[in-house]
Amino acid sequence: MMHVIGNVIAFVFMYLFLISIIMKLKSMKIFISDLNSYRIVPVKLLRVVAVFLLVSEVLVILSFWSNAPENHEWFSIVILLGFSIAGLYKSIHSKDSHDACSCFGEMTWLNANPFIRNIFLILLALFHLFFGPEARSSEELIYLGLAVFISLTTTIIIQNAKNRKRKKYFLQKAEHLLNHKKTEYILFVIGYKSPYMATIDHYLAITKGFYILFYAPDYVLALKTTKWCNHIVISIGSSNQVNHKHEDAAFVISKHNKKSTRIQDALAHINKF
Repeated sequence: MMHVIGNVIAFVFMYLFLISIIMKLKSMKIFISDLNSYRIVPVKLLRVVAVFLLVSEVLVILSFWSNAPENHEWFSIVILLGFSIAGLYKSIHSKDSHDACSCFGEMTWLNANPFIRNIFLILLALFHLFFGPEARSSEELIYLGLAVFISLTTTIIIQNAKNRKRKKYFLQKAEHLLNHKKTEYILFVIGYKSPYMATIDHYLAITKGFYILFYAPDYVLALKTTKWCNHIVISIGSSNQVNHKHEDAAFVISKHNKKSTRIQDALAHINKF
């Protein structure tokens, strides 16, 4: 029984850390920009630290898969503690931080409650350390790898389908709101719980001329409307009944003529400037 539980824990670590790596590699510039928002690492060292974190996550995956070297779980525990401390530091020093991180990129359901998530993973690592299997057979290594691959592939397919549906919704919303007002515009679609809120907020505070479709409760809407006074802020529906599907959104829709409309991640747009 303990052997099976140990394999399940290894699967959890491999699955989560592999998703984290893929999302970071998919948007490396966004990853570095978000890393900079913690205000811990000097700008000149951001790329070095980003590569170090990616290599560390790869080592976590390999160590849980092979169950080697001995006591490898301590390495994972140290990394998780480091992530937790960095997150707490950011939440203390950033007024706009929320109980979410951006470790898993667009898979926002994995970004919620990072501190609780990390503590849970630390407990799993400790259980694996003291009660996990001493070694895995070749067959177990193959089955474990296949399980992670199938689960990860399924997750990515489902997430891509959700993203396409979400972007289609945003495009339709933008056309409905602005089509008759302007043939050219830049519209930010932002949810107040976006893990990139601090970076987006700073950018909007020093720029002007955008439309902002903002998903937030009344008190947050009032604060940001004042701060983003150089833009046109639009709230959808009742701001006290925020659509939870979009409260972590961070997209930019840009229309340059009647035939050219583009939607992209907000940080990808910001990083161009």
